[in-house]
Amino acid sequence: MRKPNPDIPDIPERLDGLLAELCDGSPNAEEVAELEHLAGASAAARRYVVGYLQLHGELLWSIGRIGEPAAVARHPREGAVLASSGFWRRVRSLSAAFLVSTCGIIIAGLLYAWYSQPSEPRGTPVAVLAESLDAMWDNEPRDKVFLKGSFARLAQGFARIETSSGASVLLEGPAEVRFSGGNSLDLRSGRLTARVPDEAAGFIVRAPCAFIVDLGTEFGVTVSDPDSCEVCVFAGKVEVKGDGSSRSEVAHGLSAGEIVEVLRRGDSLQFKEKIHCDSRFVRRLPPPPAFSLREAVASHPALVHHYTFEGLNPLGRRQDRRGSLHLLETVLQGGIGTGSLTYPVVGALPSTDAVAIRRSQSNSDTQGKALQSERDFVPPERMTLELLLRFDGFPAPGAGSIAAAVATRADASDCGFFLGVVEDGQLAHLFDADANWVETGFIPRTGEWYYVVSTFEPAGGNQTKINTFVASLSDEHPELVHVVKGHVVEGTPAVGRLGIGKGFDETRAHAYPWSGALDEIAVYNEVLEEPRLKEHLSLLSGTE
Repeated sequence: MRKPNPDIPDIPERLDGLLAELCDGSPNAEEVAELEHLAGASAAARRYVVGYLQLHGELLWSIGRIGEPAAVARHPREGAVLASSGFWRRVRSLSAAFLVSTCGIIIAGLLYAWYSQPSEPRGTPVAVLAESLDAMWDNEPRDKVFLKGSFARLAQGFARIETSSGASVLLEGPAEVRFSGGNSLDLRSGRLTARVPDEAAGFIVRAPCAFIVDLGTEFGVTVSDPDSCEVCVFAGKVEVKGDGSSRSEVAHGLSAGEIVEVLRRGDSLQFKEKIHCDSRFVRRLPPPPAFSLREAVASHPALVHHYTFEGLNPLGRRQDRRGSLHLLETVLQGGIGTGSLTYPVVGALPSTDAVAIRRSQSNSDTQGKALQSERDFVPPERMTLELLLRFDGFPAPGAGSIAAAVATRADASDCGFFLGVVEDGQLAHLFDADANWVETGFIPRTGEWYYVVSTFEPAGGNQTKINTFVASLSDEHPELVHVVKGHVVEGTPAVGRLGIGKGFDETRAHAYPWSGALDEIAVYNEVLEEPRLKEHLSLLSGTE
């Protein structure tokens, strides 16, 4: 009897016999079932089988190439050898190409069976929630444990999950996953990164269009729709292949630094190699600074409304994360389509999502798409508006052009343009339509993101005192600039529907769509002081 290598985990001798029968004869159905059972018992057994079949494949190739049997070859078990047998007599009568393809089919079939049918019974714990940040679950895991066959939907934030095999997966919301086994995961939608140690070699991420098989690596996967995904390899190698439904599918290998877009077209896969990742993979916790800001905002006791534009679907992205002033999509006069906005889009930082407002190329003060609240917004007596914005310029500039970032309106004169841009490109405010705009003197550079905060408080009579601060997030060291200093204006903020990315004309009809994108809108029922704003900016920019 052959003595196993003591460095190799205990492998049943019966497995050797079944593999020999597979390669040297014609196993019956019972033997095939037994082989699958033994091979599926552990990761070590699977690796052993792959090594065994790889060795035979190399010998097949050698014999087919030189026309004579190899003398001896080292067996996966130390001290064991493979010599000529009836197997080699059969080899001589067959073409090398046929043998190699046959062996490949056998290997692929066995591997697919093991990948798609994990050995754990349904309901077995296969992963745990190791840590999270700003995580909001639609179905939070009980006791931080994920069971085989269960689904998890992360609406926003980050969750680091450890599988029972040892793989570490960083899931970024919004995302939906299914726990198919201790060494595999189904990514239905969203984004993840996986770090796979040696003991979890062979870890699989199943996307709807393809399987991504680890070959000892760190990689990221984004699923945007059922027929496409993006795979980015940070270290090591992966193999991207189909689900086994078509024998014509060819696996695609990727190494560190390579990125591919995978497209399913009927029964085949197409691979489009890329220079850089479109997706914004976060590989470590703590996450980027924007989420530190979000955490600070969410924990502030004066916060009354908070829009992050993160979620599993458009409905989730329109939710008020602090209050109940949720948003609706709105088609302005002449707007295209039925109100569906294209979002999320890349936000102020690569790891955040934002909403892009559509503004028409002509008659653009009344045409486009935006968001507004389901019911009236009642502005607090003392209020702070904090947000991130990008202004892309007026598509068709002209006299009287207006773009509203956040606004309300009660009637012809009583309005609340909390923040907008007027025809010369300046940030501005307006609370009485019969008065002049309060221009800040600050003109945002088109296409760049800014941190903007405005505070509003009573100034006696029908007047409001305004302070506005701006910082460019494109600067290496963003500085908070006080652009409006205690300016007293006519009018007070109007009660009405809250327009996000739009305003209202004198009849309270939709008008003045924003041109650009908005992110992380927060409303507080007190005036935040400048030191607090500088603290938030430092969290956002990652500076002290």
